[in-house]
Amino acid sequence: MPLAVVAALAAAGCGDNAGDRGFDVGTLSDCAALGPPQTVTDPARDARGDQPDGRADLVRASLSRGPQGLCADLRTADPVGPTTLYAIVLRPRNAERPVVAVEVGILAGTSPEITLRRDTGRPLRDVAGAIGVKGRRMTIRVDRAPLERVGARPLLDDGRWEVRTVVAGRRTAVRSDCAPTCR
Repeated sequence: MPLAVVAALAAAGCGDNAGDRGFDVGTLSDCAALGPPQTVTDPARDARGDQPDGRADLVRASLSRGPQGLCADLRTADPVGPTTLYAIVLRPRNAERPVVAVEVGILAGTSPEITLRRDTGRPLRDVAGAIGVKGRRMTIRVDRAPLERVGARPLLDDGRWEVRTVVAGRRTAVRSDCAPTCR
């Protein structure tokens, strides 16, 4: 996780505890419509960091892939809220690189947006797709074209995946979780 992203999340929080209430954004996507979901569960209250924060605590993650793109359906222990970053990381089946990450940052007072980040090169912002948040559930749908633009076609068609979360605290504290495994 780039340090600049964590710093931006921390600064955006500005002491706001709106994350305790969560918020609703957009419309939840039907991820199974893109392809069969691969689903993993993750133990509740296992997020790492100095203080527990359920916004970063994944309890279930599903990923569907198909000709139109990919869609993740995430469930967290507490309602999704500001100062949180969610990333779907795609890797080759039998190697560690290249890596492509689909990132959604939730900042106070702004609409979430999708960014694609490759382990080399500049991030691609304003990516075509949709974000839906309702309470403890978030869906992230990304169209295939921008994924192919950053070279993710082989990863999209036959790659491993994991979901990572980060919540920036009021000071420098960061809480994180990942599923199905942490690398």
